[in-house]
Amino acid sequence: MRKTQYVIVFLTVLFGVGGTIFQLGQSDRPLESISYFTTLSNAFAGLVFAIIFVDLWRHKTVHVRLISLSHIAAVSLMVTFLVYHFALRPTLNAFEAFNVGGPLDISLHYITPLLTMGAYFLMPLHQDKVLLASLKPIVFPLAYLSYVIIYVTAGGRFTLDDVEYRQPYFFLDLERFGFFGVLGNIIGLAMVFALLAWITFMMKRQLKRNEDLA
Repeated sequence: MRKTQYVIVFLTVLFGVGGTIFQLGQSDRPLESISYFTTLSNAFAGLVFAIIFVDLWRHKTVHVRLISLSHIAAVSLMVTFLVYHFALRPTLNAFEAFNVGGPLDISLHYITPLLTMGAYFLMPLHQDKVLLASLKPIVFPLAYLSYVIIYVTAGGRFTLDDVEYRQPYFFLDLERFGFFGVLGNIIGLAMVFALLAWITFMMKRQLKRNEDLA
């Protein structure tokens, strides 16, 4: 199990950090590229599991706070995968600037989320209660939303096929949905985060029980 844990954690670091570097390296607007939730989620997962890898290497265990961070990273990337695959990808096929199905697209939106979730399930159990473990992952998207507000207020924009937008994703479009519509979208996504966090937490606890009984 420990060898598998090392390998999965290392691959998560490799794809999380590597995908972020390639994304920024091929972009003419690196600040804009890093301002997408997908890029930041990949970078966050890569950083968290890099620290976890060092912790495993030095102490043969994982600090309890890192377990919570691994859960936040896993949930963030799984929501990224779900929103991208089912809501965003069908609309991006019409844009020439976005290489749907390309190696970087697959790495950022599919491989890293799956690796991150696999690495999370190999972590020890949480010390948190169920409710707290389900709510913690909401912190990351709320922090991201705050960042986007600051980024746009400071003059930052998001570009697709040379068209500038004031929001990174269509469901944050105030002109289209209005304030309460966007607020509803944010609340809905927060509920998805909490639900997925609860599901993954309960699945992990059940898997641990099954291991103990085996």
